[in-house]
Amino acid sequence: MTHIRRYPAIVGMVVLLGGCVGEPRGDCQPWPEAGKLGTICGFESVEDIVGVPDDGIVLLSQIRYPDTADVTGRISGLEIPRRPGGDAPKPWPLWPRTDMDGGSPASLAYPPVGDPTCKTAPNPDLFSPHGIDIRPGPRPHLWQVAVVAH
Repeated sequence: MTHIRRYPAIVGMVVLLGGCVGEPRGDCQPWPEAGKLGTICGFESVEDIVGVPDDGIVLLSQIRYPDTADVTGRISGLEIPRRPGGDAPKPWPLWPRTDMDGGSPASLAYPPVGDPTCKTAPNPDLFSPHGIDIRPGPRPHLWQVAVVAH
């Protein structure tokens, strides 16, 4: 009976270790050859990604780990080019932004959705987004973004 229990664990370990074998990732390759995997640089600790329909961008949550004080949590955007070539796509920070006036909900064009007792934006120094999703907003090409840390 113990041999039967060990077998799935051994198979699982082999599969997991097999995923660790391979060459290290090389330089950024935003325009890879056909059939090859490319990479885009400029991100730290991407945790989740969601496409914004019809707008040609993706939103990414970049989690902040407690032991990496130099990496802040943020939401970033990345334009997805229609054709390869030209400059490599570069992410841009959406929140927290360095040009914000404190990010209070009163300064937003539309009121935030959620707990009405929450009157201020998250502390940017502690912001650590994990999951991210979107839904259509009140106008075309205006999206509501939901972010959760869990």
